[in-house]
Amino acid sequence: MHVLKVLSSESDYGYQALSDIIPLRDVFSLLFFTSVGMLFDPQYLFSNLGTVLILVLVVMVGKGLIFGILSRSFGYGNVIPLATALGLSQVGEFSFVLARVGISTNSFSMDFYSLILTTTMLLTPFISGLTTPLYALRNRWGKPYTFQTVNLPKEGLKDHVIIAGGGRGGEIYCRCFAADQCLFCYS
Repeated sequence: MHVLKVLSSESDYGYQALSDIIPLRDVFSLLFFTSVGMLFDPQYLFSNLGTVLILVLVVMVGKGLIFGILSRSFGYGNVIPLATALGLSQVGEFSFVLARVGISTNSFSMDFYSLILTTTMLLTPFISGLTTPLYALRNRWGKPYTFQTVNLPKEGLKDHVIIAGGGRGGEIYCRCFAADQCLFCYS
């Protein structure tokens, strides 16, 4: 008889399950990107350099601007819009899967598949590490960002409770303490 255990994030075994799965996830990611990297054709890149560069520029700048503006419009500041823009600007890994399906259904040619593959692999490794240097450059040339760890009232705190965590459980604790002010510290 086989016993199936369902592990949730709130169980005692959730952290153990996560620590057991992470190395396997990393191995599969390594296998995926290695196999996709072996499909890269440098000869295609050099023979179609202009088209690839234009497509890379349009996709990466366009997606970077969209995600940077979106994160800023949701109220994120400091380095978050920059990191989001650089991290999500490349063509995603799912495009490889869609491109393979397109080839198998004869929806587009192998030449177009090579264009997608080359566009994805051209600058992604270099762009992903630029957040820290660009942020340092921004702080050196522009007004440095001032950090606030907690937004405390000007008059100070009195009869307050600080709850580390939050969510429904934190709200229940706050009501149980009948505190005038509750500060939630999210980790």
